[in-house]
Amino acid sequence: MTSKSNDSISLQEKQVSLARASFYQHFAKNMFLKELREQAGLTQAELGERVGLTRSAISNIEKGKNGARQSTLSLLAEALGSTVEEILTGSNTSDSRHAAVAAFKKHQQNQNNVQAVGFLADMVAVDLPFVSFRARASFIELGMGVQHPDNFETLRLYVNSEEDAARYTGALVFEVEGDSMEPLLRTGEKVIAWQVPEGKWEQVYNQVCVVAYDDTVTIKAVRENELFTRNLLTLYAQNPAAGFLPVQRQQIQSLWRVEEFFDRPKIRL
Repeated sequence: MTSKSNDSISLQEKQVSLARASFYQHFAKNMFLKELREQAGLTQAELGERVGLTRSAISNIEKGKNGARQSTLSLLAEALGSTVEEILTGSNTSDSRHAAVAAFKKHQQNQNNVQAVGFLADMVAVDLPFVSFRARASFIELGMGVQHPDNFETLRLYVNSEEDAARYTGALVFEVEGDSMEPLLRTGEKVIAWQVPEGKWEQVYNQVCVVAYDDTVTIKAVRENELFTRNLLTLYAQNPAAGFLPVQRQQIQSLWRVEEFFDRPKIRL
């Protein structure tokens, strides 16, 4: 029984793997990313910078060598002032492509399509509380979002396994506002952060953090940590024009370590 069961699992894994590859190939055949990028007057490097990918990654997506996750497609669409459907099907770019649009929609609507089932079979959804710029006041009033998650809207993140999903326990998504952290972080972007226990605040150094202090929530880089010696944390902007801000320990309500963009590569200072 065990051998047959293992064989069955192995076969299912192979089917999922093949289905995912086939699904990506279908996406690649209907991809109009290059045309939309050129219409926007962007190079591959410029588009990559806007969405957190390298030039070669954009090139591979355009050539159909690599697939693009739904989240990546959404970022590309936003950067190009377009839609995911337009990137995948070319809709609204040429009347001659109506056949491609119809074919894609038929493929998408087929609930029994093993390719779509295989692609999504092992993805795990994680709903994270989202602290938008408008919600920062509520975040301060409530102390911290993880204690009152129902007071915030949520954003859904898809990960590969339950183990990956467990990593996001207690994490929050924060919206960036203003230009003080440019070019690293731009207004409107979203970052995922994990709370730092107060007993470990002294260990935070050379790290982008969300800091809730007094009646303010800010996203800055911690480059000077003197909490142990002077009870002082100095927050730095990436934009030289924005300067730095010293904050006393007694002012700080909570400290959150920013480790990732929302569904994008990890941040590196």
